[in-house]
Amino acid sequence: MEWRQMCLRDDLPCHASACDACATLPEYGAALGRISASVAVCFVPDALVLLYQMDLLESDVSPLMDELLLLQSVLSAVLTRSAKMWVRARDLTTGEQSTALSDEEIGWSGSAALKRKLKLVAFEREAPVKYGGDVTVMSIRTLVEKYSKQYSRLVELCAVGNAEDNEALEEEGGELDDGELLSKKRRTHSAEHISELVALEGLQSGRYVEGTFRSSPYNLLEASVSIALHKKSNPDDRTTIMLIGKSSHNRAFDGDRVVIELLDRSEWKTVSDRIVEQEAAQDKEGDDGDTNGISHDQVRKDATPSGRVVRVSQRKWQSCSGSLQQSSHSGGGNALFVPADRKIPLVRVLSARIRNLFEKRLIVAVDSWSRFSANPSGHVVQEIGSSGDKNAETEVILIESSVPHRKFSKAALDCLPDGENWAVSEEHIHKRWDLKCKPIASVDPPGCTDIDDALHCVSLPDGEGYEVGIHIADVTAFVQHGSALDMEAAERGTTVYLVGRRFEMLPAMLTSNLCSLVGGVERLAFSVILVMDKDANVLSAEFGRSAIKSRRAMTYEQAQNMLDGIRSKRDHADELGNSLLGLASLAEKLRQRRTDAGALSLASPEVSFELEAETNDVTDVKFYQIRETNKMVEEFMLLSNI
Repeated sequence: MEWRQMCLRDDLPCHASACDACATLPEYGAALGRISASVAVCFVPDALVLLYQMDLLESDVSPLMDELLLLQSVLSAVLTRSAKMWVRARDLTTGEQSTALSDEEIGWSGSAALKRKLKLVAFEREAPVKYGGDVTVMSIRTLVEKYSKQYSRLVELCAVGNAEDNEALEEEGGELDDGELLSKKRRTHSAEHISELVALEGLQSGRYVEGTFRSSPYNLLEASVSIALHKKSNPDDRTTIMLIGKSSHNRAFDGDRVVIELLDRSEWKTVSDRIVEQEAAQDKEGDDGDTNGISHDQVRKDATPSGRVVRVSQRKWQSCSGSLQQSSHSGGGNALFVPADRKIPLVRVLSARIRNLFEKRLIVAVDSWSRFSANPSGHVVQEIGSSGDKNAETEVILIESSVPHRKFSKAALDCLPDGENWAVSEEHIHKRWDLKCKPIASVDPPGCTDIDDALHCVSLPDGEGYEVGIHIADVTAFVQHGSALDMEAAERGTTVYLVGRRFEMLPAMLTSNLCSLVGGVERLAFSVILVMDKDANVLSAEFGRSAIKSRRAMTYEQAQNMLDGIRSKRDHADELGNSLLGLASLAEKLRQRRTDAGALSLASPEVSFELEAETNDVTDVKFYQIRETNKMVEEFMLLSNI
């Protein structure tokens, strides 16, 4: 059952300075007064309204939404935080009652601004600041007040409680105006980001460069940006700029698109070999004088090109999994969240249920990061389970590794054939090589149900060589290019195996049934037919679609026992046994030839797990034994791809 919270009160104030009802309130922010439905107004929303209250603007419920004035600077601020919300905000301007207006067009006619050639830019909740003498930055409220005489219908629309400056809003209980922002003396943890206009001018002049912010997974105080300093002469020649210290990161996240300022060579720093995780980085301010734990002499000797973030041009905030840090809870409704991904800093989470969320694995979404806060702010999206629980910890691994593990969509499943009634038909055989008479067998690990390859080997009539067949399950017979199933399989990329669980690239109907080359059942395959001499040289190769019928599905151990029995004269060599003997002999020569040519062996010890049948719990761990038959299959898989 899905629950949704809705506000049904009709006596809450609009907080608009042009509202007569709110202006007469004894206390700003009291729950009284509304704009009359008969008043025709033009609302000027700030970025937070577009980010968090878009449903209100899109609905036909409110009689107040007569006209909307969307400022370019506000739309730009929305774009840096949410492309989805930017698209929805842009769509608002397509209606007859909505207008997208460049900030520079406001109030120029007959004003002093025109004579002074000032550019007027309105940002949400920002104190008035002058940039370069020709750009005036002010809050939405100041802009409306400034031009209320010329445009009496303008009313600012500000979101309360979801601002970038969350701490200030909590202290004041409402929106802060420009005077309050200037007079409020609070500690700033990060520098203010430069405006989009200043960033564009700096990028064009070469003062700034832009790239993707990459956090170090071992030291949260270090990050880097790879840039092409000489795009015209050599665009492929890239330079890594180090960003060392929290102040240099300036609230950037791993994956963000950032604008950085290159530091003078005298300010370059050196990369540390220390490991600094989230909790340790929390106590480090990383000021400009920080040498990252290295002596000043060493800094001058080993320093690398360094810089600092001056603007985040595009956010890449994603939900992350982890747990709350109970020691950070001081009795209020918030605590620090420790992400499982070490490249993400601690997140301040607000929740009325904060006490019930400790010792839980959670998914948290990041909402904002104020320069007055040492940590980004976020909210809980989902409770995964209790910390230490096997299923909860598995879920965390899947999320942090970006492993798609949701169920297949209905659209993808609708692409599948009727598994119970499907069979290889005469029409299939007519269009393919009919190889059902060949001594084909598969060799796989024990318990394997998705058998996707098989082999065969027969002596040539002249006795001077072999015909070798390498057969791969033909998935293309069931997955049409561009179909919903094809798109979903491409997103998954591969089948992921965990202990006792697997997350498949394709539905089980294909992997464990119709595309599994099980013994004694006709299946569709894509085959490579090689003619090889006795020294394992390939004389000819043909590729084509086929219909096959595997004689037997064997494990590596079963195939090895068959080889050993035939070689020791203990067992009689039938057609299938002779096929295995030929494959093993050729594989040994192929492997020796690769080794002599300098092939690199990357083999490492593998382990296998024994599971309890009912609970699926691990009962034993053993080293996986590599047999001759393992290497035999490996050689022919390599050969078919050369």
